[in-house]
Amino acid sequence: MFRSHFKHTLDNKGRVSLPAEYRVELQADDAMAPIITKGDECLCLYPQAYWVGYERRIIDAASIDPDGEALVRLVVAGSHACPVDRAGRVLIPQALREHAKLEREVVFAGMGDYIQVWNPSLYADDEARTWARSRELRRSLARKMATKVPALLGGPEENSSG
Repeated sequence: MFRSHFKHTLDNKGRVSLPAEYRVELQADDAMAPIITKGDECLCLYPQAYWVGYERRIIDAASIDPDGEALVRLVVAGSHACPVDRAGRVLIPQALREHAKLEREVVFAGMGDYIQVWNPSLYADDEARTWARSRELRRSLARKMATKVPALLGGPEENSSG
């Protein structure tokens, strides 16, 4: 599980050292490199084991939803294998660095199953916008969880009959 956030520096070749806290999980399957792709204003770095299922769900959804094809083009076609070198660094392709406006400093933000990679000022702006909406977000999530949590805990769902 990826948690917290860390600031690191890109070198002149576009390599960045991964936070030590993230390396073990990203390198759990030594034979398969993590995958990096475009996100909204950032990049998303996925462990290979998680990426395989995520990619399959996107591709399957695209087969029944025309908007899904656009998402496949953005996320899957824009993805790159991102091997971790012996020094614990990954090379972020130039096109992806440009997409996320990465310059010298980057912020790694743990998102549970994956990691976001941000330009520090864009991250700060996004965090400020999110905090400004935090009550609204909590209420919205609480309503969604109220219908899901009983089922997750083995109880009846709110909308079930009988």
